[in-house]
Amino acid sequence: MRQVSRDSVADLLATTARPCVSIYQPTHRHHPENQQDPIRFKNLIRDVKTQLQDSNNHEAIAAVLENLERLSHDDQFWNHRTDGLAVLASPGDFQVFDLQQSVDDLAIVADSF
Repeated sequence: MRQVSRDSVADLLATTARPCVSIYQPTHRHHPENQQDPIRFKNLIRDVKTQLQDSNNHEAIAAVLENLERLSHDDQFWNHRTDGLAVLASPGDFQVFDLQQSVDDLAIVADSF
C-alpha cells in the first residue's frame, strides 16, 4: 500500500504499458458498512471488463484482471480500509492507495493514468 506522493504520481505518469486501469471507490472504516466495499469493487471490475472487450491485447488484459480479481477476494485487505481507495493497474504494475477522503465510484481504461 502506497501513500500518494510526488514520487508515486511521477511513477504513474511514467507508465508506458497499456492498458492503464484506474479504479476509484469510497470505502468504509467499520463493520457492517465495509461489507459492501468488495462487492462494489467487483462491480467496478465488471465495468473494466466491459471497457476492455474490444482490446486485442489479451495477455496484458489477463495480467491486469488477475491482480484486480485477487484483490477483490482478499478479506484481510477489505477489513482495514480508510474513506476511499484508488487502484491503478497496468501490465507489470499494480498500485493501491488508501485515500483519506471519500471518492465517487469510477472505473476507467485508458492509455495513461
